[in-house]
Order: sequence, then structure tokens, then C-alpha cells
Amino acid sequence: MRESVLEAKWMANQGMTAEEIKKKLEENAYNSSIYIAVDTLEYLKKGGRVTAAGAAIGAVLNIKPVLTIQGEKLDAFTKVRGMKKAELKMLEAIEEDLNTRFADVDRKQLRLGAAGTFQKQEDADQWYKMVKDTFENEIDDIYYDSLSFSIGCHVGPNAIGIGISVVTRDEK
Repeated sequence: MRESVLEAKWMANQGMTAEEIKKKLEENAYNSSIYIAVDTLEYLKKGGRVTAAGAAIGAVLNIKPVLTIQGEKLDAFTKVRGMKKAELKMLEAIEEDLNTRFADVDRKQLRLGAAGTFQKQEDADQWYKMVKDTFENEIDDIYYDSLSFSIGCHVGPNAIGIGISVVTRDEK
């Protein structure tokens, strides 16, 4: 969402019409990958995405689902035990996307975002540092942003996210 807003603003400043902006945004909508891991299944249960039994079993076994959004579709990507494994799985997924989906994209056109619904700033800083340390030799544009409220209300506190997108604007 953040990237779409920045892209639209840039295009408007370039004098493009609303119709042209809409067309460009729609063309680029699928040029991103997002991964989100939840710390607790409680909020997915409240939203009807996980059964009460599934949430209880997941809590006992420390199961952390990793979800993916590619285009308009939200899917389960994998399930792991513990947030540390979820973090590593998400970093591996972005690395895989860099080597497959985005292999032919100039790295200067890629933007990588770390995100979360952290309750403590040091947790947000730690996640951002982990992402930056992993990818700083491949991607120049790496930032941290909180997960949006529309996602945060479904995933609850201490969820983590990472996303990569193709930037089409030329800000030279």
C-alpha cells in the first residue's frame, strides 16, 4: 500500500491523469511479495481464519504461521515452530524471490520493507537490523514501517512482515 501511494503521488507530480495513474498502478500491482508471521493465533481465531481447536493446538506447539500476499491473494506460506524460525523462513523466501521472480529486475528498482506490530521499539529495531544486514549488499532501498492497521488488527501484536516491490518511478 505504501509503495502504491508513493508511486501515485510521483505520477501525479509528473502530470499524469488519474486514469493513467490507475492503469500504471494496476500494471505494477503484482510486482511484489509480502510475507507476514504472527506471534499468536488469537487474532486469526477471532477473525474466523483459524478454528478455536487449531489456535489451541498451535499455541501449545508454538506454531507460527507464515502468510504470503502476492498480488491480491493471501495464502498460508508455511508453518514453523517459534518466531526465530519464522524470521529465517521469511528471509529465505525473499532471497528465493530475488533469485526467481525478481531475477531480471535491476536491483536499483527494488525496495525492501521490514514491518511489524511490535510493542517494544527495540524489537522493531532488531527486526529491521536483521533484514538490513541480510540484504544490504543486494538492495539499496531498505526501510522499516509499521504494519498497517488493516493488517495489524488481523495478526495482532508482535507480528513481523517483510515485503519486496518493484519501484517504477524514476526520481532522478
